[in-house]
Amino acid sequence: LDEIRRCRPFFIGLLGDRYGWVPSEERMKAALVGEKHIFLEKGKSVTDLEIEFGVLASQEQLVRSVFYFREPLTYETFSKRKAAMFSDEYNDELSETDKKERKTALEKLKPNIINHFANKKLENKVKTYSGTWDAAKEKVTDLKTWGNIVYTDILAECENHAKDTWDKVPQNWQEQELALLDA
Repeated sequence: LDEIRRCRPFFIGLLGDRYGWVPSEERMKAALVGEKHIFLEKGKSVTDLEIEFGVLASQEQLVRSVFYFREPLTYETFSKRKAAMFSDEYNDELSETDKKERKTALEKLKPNIINHFANKKLENKVKTYSGTWDAAKEKVTDLKTWGNIVYTDILAECENHAKDTWDKVPQNWQEQELALLDA
């Protein structure tokens, strides 16, 4: 959560077919000490927590956030080990119950993100992308187009942030020193 605070006001969310690591309830409670606006839910992943804390619980953060949902890959062509890295469904370390719970949670999280932006009338904040699995190299390829979209989105968010905060920028050395002292 500290890293998300440090990166504010920007947030880029990448979601594929994994819900993410689900810590023990004790660890989650420890991470949420002092965070009254975040609700502890059993089985919540760190990814879900970061999205809630970093974006969904903050109107200010929401405006400078963009999400990219990866289209499912052809996991049948992956080695078992690689498929498990990209999809909870193929992770043999998870029980069938865990796999089902994580799939359900991810299927709930993605529409929740989409609806949250729609309710706030913020368009073009959730995008999908695809890649191709290169079995010989054992990696996802054909991501250049998506990379260009991310680059363009980041620049646009930085420009918008600069426009929105220009009047708050120290205009002379005295204001700069005051801002540094306040920081």
